Amino acid sequence: TEETIPLPGKDASRTITLHKVDLEHFSILSNAEEDFLRKAAFRLSKVFGAYKQHFGVARNKDAKIKVIVFNSMPEYYAALGNTIKNPAFYLPEKKLICAGCDVAAYKATIAEVRREHEGLDRALREWKRKLTEARAEVAAQVGKAYDYAKRTGDRGALEDATAAQRRWQVQVGQMEKQVTEIHNLIFSLNRRNDMAFTDYTKRLFATLYHEGFHAFADTFLFPEGKMMEVPRWLNEGLAQYFEGARIEGDRLILGQEDRAKMAFLRQCRREGGLVQLDRMMTGGPNEYMIQDMADVEKSTKHYLQAWAMTHLLAERGRLTRETLDAYAKLLQEKKPPLEALSNLAGLTPQELDAAWAAKLEPRFGLDK
Repeated sequence: TEETIPLPGKDASRTITLHKVDLEHFSILSNAEEDFLRKAAFRLSKVFGAYKQHFGVARNKDAKIKVIVFNSMPEYYAALGNTIKNPAFYLPEKKLICAGCDVAAYKATIAEVRREHEGLDRALREWKRKLTEARAEVAAQVGKAYDYAKRTGDRGALEDATAAQRRWQVQVGQMEKQVTEIHNLIFSLNRRNDMAFTDYTKRLFATLYHEGFHAFADTFLFPEGKMMEVPRWLNEGLAQYFEGARIEGDRLILGQEDRAKMAFLRQCRREGGLVQLDRMMTGGPNEYMIQDMADVEKSTKHYLQAWAMTHLLAERGRLTRETLDAYAKLLQEKKPPLEALSNLAGLTPQELDAAWAAKLEPRFGLDK
């Protein structure tokens, strides 16, 4: 379907008509090709399903998050009046995620794939026609040869017919092999199509998964109006945890460790540069925002430590609505941050320190 909506910039009088796919907990709209939109909807449906599987949907069950993906980054920035530099964002008051994606290269690759596909389809139809005719011709010639041999009693003719049948069957087999090779090429092209989509949209979907979790948490997970009270480390850690999901076939794979991220954290630990856990627990927007180059290292450490702690909690099966609710309640009761975190992890403070240290230990000698 299509829907005409106001552009998400400040000028609400400007509108745009977009293709639209409606799913259970979100609608995705885009001015990209419908093939792109369907693939995007499939991937988002998997990650939203993972959010729901982990946390359930206990409130706003009929609510829908709107996701807008522009066909190009220039269109995205222009739609926003060139007032933002982020490649995506979430507006809580509108339950809206907006993102841009340069799909020109993807479209060019897919156009080439389609041309090759059409050529192979034509070749396949032609070889199938030849194969059908060859099989019919062989059957006819073999039938004639055996009829003659039986009618005349000529054993030599019968042997000749048998030898000719074997030769003809070899020829038919070569034609069948050609048909199989074309089928394999078509399969490879379809794989190339899927891989091209993955390659060109990897960053986009990491961003959408990240913003998607913020939207899911705000709409379906945390109590109404309480999103701003959720500790920044947890909000960003959870978003990064789901951001790292990948699609294999029709399955969403979660919980993978990122070697590059862990190597960075382990290097920081060796150099004594990690953020203390109690400081990480209470860090606010200023610890995560980058306003100039001097903020990059601080922001990176906070983000990656939040991700690693969330990963540790996931390994322990502690990312549930119940554990998060209990954690939020302890914070509201002004419990010390590390005490509340220990409760969330299901560990004593000493056990938590040991688990965190073990998490940051090099493994298999790969990143010492």
